[in-house]
Amino acid sequence: MKKITIFLCIAIAFFSCDDSDDDAAIARIEVDGKEINFTKSTIVNTQNEADTLYRMIFALHTDGISYDTDVRNFVGEGDLMYSNFTSPVSTGLADGTYTYDRGNFSNFHFRGGIIGINLNYQSSTYDKRFVFDGGEATFTRNDVEYNFTPNMKALYLDFEKNTTDPDKFITISGNFRVKPTFKVSLEKE
Repeated sequence: MKKITIFLCIAIAFFSCDDSDDDAAIARIEVDGKEINFTKSTIVNTQNEADTLYRMIFALHTDGISYDTDVRNFVGEGDLMYSNFTSPVSTGLADGTYTYDRGNFSNFHFRGGIIGINLNYQSSTYDKRFVFDGGEATFTRNDVEYNFTPNMKALYLDFEKNTTDPDKFITISGNFRVKPTFKVSLEKE
């Protein structure tokens, strides 16, 4: 099979995301010639593992996607990129580099997550979907704003076969600033 490598670059506009530029893209990526303009970001504390270990979702998404704390999942239609991170603080992501390790639940790791293009979360349909499979991401926090520097690998997911192909992947890299909405959606006991 012909090896297909798609390189995905995030072009960054360095600006503060105040109320006046809610509709402006905070990150632009290209997949198969289609430009995706992420306009929103969200961090969700989904589970407290211990006093110093918290599971966080970090997401970039278009306006049609949001996180619903009642159903504990994303809802809506649009484009979405998210992954699960473990952080030593409960109020967001701590400064540092998070390394991919699907089985590691200690701090400063990430696992799982997707990139969904033209995604409808309720019907689980999409044009393209990728699952994270390697790399690292660095976060630096300045009050409520984050610098996010990913160098992450994601494999193409064949929805019909529910399989990935290690020869079909994208690399996500870049550096951008974002002011995510912070939510808490802990499991109910």
